[in-house]
Amino acid sequence: MLELGFIVLLVCGGISYTIGTSKHRGGLGSFCWGFFLGVIGIIVVALLAPGIPPAPSGMGSMACVRCNARQNVPLEASSFECWQCHTTNGIKPGLFDRRINREHDGGS
Repeated sequence: MLELGFIVLLVCGGISYTIGTSKHRGGLGSFCWGFFLGVIGIIVVALLAPGIPPAPSGMGSMACVRCNARQNVPLEASSFECWQCHTTNGIKPGLFDRRINREHDGGS
């Protein structure tokens, strides 16, 4: 009987993990919600707001300083114009350097 309960909790954790990662949330945290709380954890993860999706390759995600709208900006850019309020925003030098190096190192 105890083994069946453990298997049910693993299944609930797996379902929570799948829902959480599809909403751009942390997989481990989502799994823990489902594993420790069972069906209630699945409901909690399903009701969480979606996270911010990662930027495409060669781009970085930036927020406008005036209106806080998010947009993808090329890694080489020194500034960008907000799509929402049309404010020109500067990008601090070296902000994306770590991301560029990670892409060349194979993501490590």
